Order: sequence, then C-alpha cells, then structure tokens
Amino acid sequence: MEYEKQKIVYNKFSYEFYIPDHLLKHTLECVIISVLNPHCFTIQLKEDAIEFDKFQKEINDFYNTINDIQYHIRPEQILINLCVICSDPKLSDNDNIWYRSQILDFDPSDNTVNLFYVDFGTWEEYVPINRLRHITDHFHHHQVFSITCRLAHIIPLNNDNDQLTWTEDATNQFLAVLDQVLSKIELLSYTVNGCFQTNLFVMNSGQHVYVNDYMVHIKKAKSILNSTTNIDNDRQNGIQLDEHDTNDNGLPIHPVVALYNRLGENFQQSIAESRTTSISSSAMSSPSTSPYIYVKVIQAHIETNTMNRQKYNNPPQLVPIVFVRYQKTILVPDFNINTLLHMIDPTIDIHTIEHYAYAIRYTCVHITQESHFDIFTQLSSLFGLRYIHSIALYTLDFVGYILEHYNFPVTNVFVALENAKHAQLHAPDLGLWFTMNNELNTSFTLVANDTTKINHFNDHRSSVPSMSQQPSTSIRLPFSNRLINPM
Repeated sequence: MEYEKQKIVYNKFSYEFYIPDHLLKHTLECVIISVLNPHCFTIQLKEDAIEFDKFQKEINDFYNTINDIQYHIRPEQILINLCVICSDPKLSDNDNIWYRSQILDFDPSDNTVNLFYVDFGTWEEYVPINRLRHITDHFHHHQVFSITCRLAHIIPLNNDNDQLTWTEDATNQFLAVLDQVLSKIELLSYTVNGCFQTNLFVMNSGQHVYVNDYMVHIKKAKSILNSTTNIDNDRQNGIQLDEHDTNDNGLPIHPVVALYNRLGENFQQSIAESRTTSISSSAMSSPSTSPYIYVKVIQAHIETNTMNRQKYNNPPQLVPIVFVRYQKTILVPDFNINTLLHMIDPTIDIHTIEHYAYAIRYTCVHITQESHFDIFTQLSSLFGLRYIHSIALYTLDFVGYILEHYNFPVTNVFVALENAKHAQLHAPDLGLWFTMNNELNTSFTLVANDTTKINHFNDHRSSVPSMSQQPSTSIRLPFSNRLINPM
C-alpha cells in the first residue's frame, strides 16, 4: 500500500475539516454519530459514509499490521493538540479499531491523556499512552467529514443560551427521539469554528418529527424564532463566538473541544463552592436528622465444597455485597467487586476491573466528594475509604459478567444480584427497598456529620477526619486532566 511509504508526522496540531457550505439550505440524509447535548452533536452525511468507511478500514488495516517501535509515542513527545492515532481495543488484542485523535491534556504522573476523536465528535479521558501511535502524513491529510451541529432557533429553558445549561433530562430526551431512526438535516448556517446551525428531522414510529419543535413541545427547550428572525444571521440564530470558542491567539476552537474546556473550567470553579456548602451543611445538621439512605449491604452465605472450605479458611462465612442507589438505578462500587474477586485471585485489583470493563465496552459512573457528596460520604465513612478521591460504580449486569468471567463460585452472590435487578425494574419505591433487609440497619446508625464510621468489613470503629483536616492532595478533574489542589 502506497500510504505505508508516507512519513510519520510529529508536529501537526490540527486537521482539515470539511465545510459543505455549498449544501446550505439543502435537506440531506445523515447519520447521527454522537450527541453531547442539543447544541453539540455530530453527524455524517449519508453521501460521505461509504468513503469514510473505506478510509477507516485503511487506518485499521495499517495500524493492526505494523509493529514498528518508531510509531510508539514516548511521554517526552506528547504535546497539547498533537495529532495522533489511538486504538480502541476489542476483546482480541489483534483486532483493534484506530481513531484519529488530538491530545487535549496530559498527566505525566500516570502517563495518561485526554483525547478528542476528530472523526466522531467525542472525547475520552485517562487514556494510557501505550494506546497511542504517531500518525502518518497520508492519514493526517485526509479531511474530517463529520459535521458538528446544533439545533436552530431553540435554547435551554433557563433563558441562558449556554451549552452547559442543557439538563441531563433534556439531552436524554433528545437522544431518545433519535434512537435507531432515519434522520435528515437542513444546514442553515455555520460559524468560523465549523459549527452548523441546523433543522433536524426524523421518522419516528411512522411519523415525521421536526426535532427542534419537538424539544419545545416536550418543554425541554424554548423557541427563539420570531417573525423578525433572519436565519442567515448568526447573531439572531444564537451562534456567537465568545472567549471560550477561541484560543489565546484568537483562533477558533472546535465546538466539541470548546465544550470540553468549559466543562473543566466550570467544574473547577464549582469545587470551592461545593466544599464550602458541604462543610457548612455538615456543621449545621443535627446528628438526629435521618439522612437519605444511598447504601445497602446484603450478606451472602458462602456454600463451598471441602476444597474451597480449606481455601477460605473460615467456613461457613458471609460475603458482603454493597449496593448503591444512584438516581433510578442500583450500582455496585468497584472496591466491593474487588473484594469479591480477591477471594478467588489475590492478584486482581481495581485496574483489572477497569480493563475488563473497557474490553467489553462497559462504562461506569465515577463519583467524587465534589460531584456526589452524599453518596461518596456515606460510602467512604462506612467502609473506611481514606484518601480515596474517586469511586467507580458499575451496573448489576457488569458485576454478573465479570464474576462469571472469573468463575466466581458463590451462587448466593448471583442470586442477590438478580434480586437487585428485579427491584430496580419493578420496585415502586426504590428508597423503600434500600431500607428493607439492609444489614447496615442493625449495625450502625447513619449520622449527619462524618466524625464517626463503622468499617462493616472489619467491624471496628475509628475516627475519620473532617474535610478541613484531610491532607491536601491533587485531585483530577473529570472533564480535564489538569490537576488542582483542594482548598
């Protein structure tokens, strides 16, 4: 293949994006590639899909074939915005998918990066650099045919035309109407950063749906279109570049990267506020106040054969399963999965769980004291999780899969997981389920402050320092690889 002869490029910091301005005011069939919110989603025109598939196959064939160390990226070669190739490993190590990317942030403490996937309009965080490769000149010069869009003439309900103010529910409703349906898009106008103002149409349940109006109809957005609006006027349409959409040199930033930056900055700004609020709330709360129950522990009996009884040393015994109430779901924390798997293989750790989740493409929920104060505080206080700044929560299905993968022998653990699934689907009051048969109810009383805890696994009491007494260590922002120090 001729492109094998192309040289490696080490100093490219942007890609050439396709701007189909000749298609303005045309309605075209498209494929929705990714959705971040109604003002930031990425499409690919149907007419470009075949060419892109061929191009993606070229990338995969090339990078799955070569095994030359010169393509590997060393930490000292990493630069912000550097164009690279990143692997998305499947179950087989020899069958990876490779994506064109740009480096958004780099953390030298663990050699991970945050990446912008330019052809798909998304980003990924905490990517080990061993998944990166240098890009060739041929693959770098190929245009990016995906188009980043926003719904025209609507804004979030809170009167603020700001991508950060779209609620999670609004984005979920937007995703739901797009799920597995044919889509058409009308490109109205675009800005210098390549974001297109659009009208989006889908065929859903046999009906034509104008998605812009639909979002207003279901009260997830409000219209800004009136009789004097000129659809050719970017200012009227609400696409206005501000300081977040340009870099220090005044050059435009891709809308997805701009959103990434704003989320990181917004979260960083909120940390001091959340800490102050949390400390104040803790000081003002009465110890007799009944808090919301987010944690449930069930003790599963271990029934083993003679060999396993000798292995576990103390038969029969109980193994605790920790359930966490997160919104309308029941999840299991990573430390509890690790405890279960450690019974059969002491070499398994948290990273093993993360790698397995990545391999089968399961995503977890990361919670911190700043993002989910109540849940995080209950878990850390109950189970003695000192100096841990993040807890990963996994679905019940994932826990079942990984336990089966490692041939976990305790049947009662699987029974407990199935019972939790049933409660998640059918329980009229999930909060009530968390209070019923909860082993924690008889062993401790939750208090509103965090001065006392019970380590349920070790059955002893110890002192937990308040937030102001905890050591000042670096915390990683979920939307940015930049490190900050707690105040």
